[in-house]
Amino acid sequence: VTCVNYTKRDGTAVVLADNAITLAKMAGGTDGQIITYDASGDPVAVGPGSDGEVLTSTGAGSPPAFEAAAGGGDSRNFIIDGDFEIWPEGTGARTAVNSAYGPALLGVDFSSTGSFTTEQSTDVPTIAQSGNQSRFSVLTKCTGTDASPAVGEHNSLRYYITGQNFKPLHQQQVTISFWCKTASANNGDTYTIALFNNAANRSYVTDFTATSSWTKITKTITLDTGGTWYFAPTTVGIAVCITLQAGSTYQGTADSWEGAFDLGTSGTSNFMDSTSNEFYLSQFQCVLGSSSPTFLGEPIATVKDQVHYYVERFDFDSTANEAIAI
Repeated sequence: VTCVNYTKRDGTAVVLADNAITLAKMAGGTDGQIITYDASGDPVAVGPGSDGEVLTSTGAGSPPAFEAAAGGGDSRNFIIDGDFEIWPEGTGARTAVNSAYGPALLGVDFSSTGSFTTEQSTDVPTIAQSGNQSRFSVLTKCTGTDASPAVGEHNSLRYYITGQNFKPLHQQQVTISFWCKTASANNGDTYTIALFNNAANRSYVTDFTATSSWTKITKTITLDTGGTWYFAPTTVGIAVCITLQAGSTYQGTADSWEGAFDLGTSGTSNFMDSTSNEFYLSQFQCVLGSSSPTFLGEPIATVKDQVHYYVERFDFDSTANEAIAI
């Protein structure tokens, strides 16, 4: 407590010695709260948090907050090659078809009368922005318009977390994050993160705004406690999608689990309405817990081993009589 001097009306000087004000004279609070300072320099109470949460800095200009620690201390990224280092099908523009891949494990779900391409781009967030130096992003371009999509049309970038890898996430709180940007033509558009199970009968959708400047999108979601989910390495545990177009058949209620196959909401913009539209994706991750750590990626040897578990490509040069097997 700061020593304070003041003078009474009769001119008598009064000095409050250090620590003369006791805790009993402070304003009442709640057991578990802590004291911090607001933007005006005045003391304010923070908390209390919940059992097991930790006090986390939220940066200069805002008070600290009690947040869940990463589940079980597991800090791994459940999106393999979220830095998009491996492109088995080539790095140039590829016209999207349903279930095709550009990066090794990021596929396309395509159902439209228009067209778009995916390709490797070297336009990435800066270290000052993201804290990580990526080499590549995934660039999606609209190349043929679909100005009035039918109710059953939908387009998305899609990553499948297999059942074995999904087990630690099941019914837990997870945080999905990525960096994205658009062209000026679709600056401010609303797109959607969609999650669904192997049977595509349980899903969750949440919207985000994309701008023409690199922006980090972070969504914390408690995974579904209902429905049927699979945990074998040969099945889909959960699909993580970024939806760029969704007809009304695939539009659900934002921020809640539903017994349907939803990929977007009524607010999802139509990426296919202009051939000037572009969407860049970088530093894609899904982690346990309520916060998104700085994306660091994995050593390239680890990434290659992880990718090769799922896909291996043999290239042949069309010379006559090449032998694959005898």
